[in-house]
Amino acid sequence: MSRRAGRDQIGPMERLVRILICLSDAGPKGVRVRKLLRMADLDDDTEANRAQLRRQLGLLRQGGWNIRNIAPDGEDARYVLDVDDNRLAVLLNPGERAALRQVLREAEADLAAPPEFLGAIQHAVQDRCLLRFTYKGVRRAVHPDALYASQSGWVLVGREDGGRITKEFVAARMSRVRIDDPGSADPPDELGLRSLDPMSFAIDPPVTVTLGVPADFAADVLRLMSGGEVVGTDRGEVIIDRVVTNRAAFRSRLFELGMRVRVLSPPELVSEIVANLRAVAGGADGDLR
Repeated sequence: MSRRAGRDQIGPMERLVRILICLSDAGPKGVRVRKLLRMADLDDDTEANRAQLRRQLGLLRQGGWNIRNIAPDGEDARYVLDVDDNRLAVLLNPGERAALRQVLREAEADLAAPPEFLGAIQHAVQDRCLLRFTYKGVRRAVHPDALYASQSGWVLVGREDGGRITKEFVAARMSRVRIDDPGSADPPDELGLRSLDPMSFAIDPPVTVTLGVPADFAADVLRLMSGGEVVGTDRGEVIIDRVVTNRAAFRSRLFELGMRVRVLSPPELVSEIVANLRAVAGGADGDLR
């Protein structure tokens, strides 16, 4: 995300948003401290990180959010956002709320280790190779259209030979995988593909967004910002352009990527993202460190 001169405010605001959404979705059962640490990008369960999390929760309380530790004495902390505190639902429209829930689901997901033949599947998608494999005990021939990561691991999207229905196949459940020659598969069914990725939904007027990404994270950004195109490099960053037609889906992917990406342009979209984070943080942003 774009940074201002001086201290960075967007990163801390994003972490507060993720904590709030996590607490809100958990309801009265609350959230254990270790899960909140992950939501706050504090992966190591250390006393220093727990102290930092307590400071973040303190900022949210200062902003008026009613967050309590409901764990009995002597047990690990479990935090709850009072169920009558509904400002988060008011501040977010249904689409934005659904998108942020998806961010949390993906942030918690432990993706299965990719199968050894994942490279062959990628090759089949890129070079239009008919893909043959056994799935649920049935030998199949599939025209591959796309490959994406999900909570179930890597998923192939394609159409079985002789059919027009677009299906999804979890790569980890495939066996006896082999590919035919390049060009042996039919072209992608664009109509079927259009509904697979929310980033492709034509909901808002199209706008070209330019992102700056450290080279080590370029692959992550290109995967989540599907349809992005590398247009150059600048001072160690990879510059990626992506035409955005669904701003809620774009923001959800952006929040998931966090500090791995900066929005360089257009300025009005940068301002919109900052305003959205400030609104959700609900007044706590003035005290961010």
